[in-house]
Amino acid sequence: MYSEREKTIWKQRLDGLHQTQPEAVKIAREILASDEYNGWVNRESCVLSMHLSSDEDLYRQTLARIDGTETIGEAAVVIERWVKEKHSVLHHEPPNRLAPIWLNVLADVGSLWRADWQAVTESIAG
Repeated sequence: MYSEREKTIWKQRLDGLHQTQPEAVKIAREILASDEYNGWVNRESCVLSMHLSSDEDLYRQTLARIDGTETIGEAAVVIERWVKEKHSVLHHEPPNRLAPIWLNVLADVGSLWRADWQAVTESIAG
């Protein structure tokens, strides 16, 4: 979104406007502080969606899991449980119990608690 240099410049400009336009400054600071990543709410959601939709086998598995769900919300719950089950296996079993692609997904995504499951599901199920 913004480089750190750009954020610093905008923050300095906002400091000067704080007295005359406090609401505008508040909104601008919220935008600058957001975790937005490539148009996604955060990095974790972006990376998770990328993995689940770009690997053909994972994409087919994902679609098969949500086949028959009636709403995006219901499908999101199914995907979340499935991915978290893989995460649980990784942390409680030997790593060789998971396919290498899952090891890559979980390592790249990092923290699953920040994932926007509904947005990820919408990006896959369209």
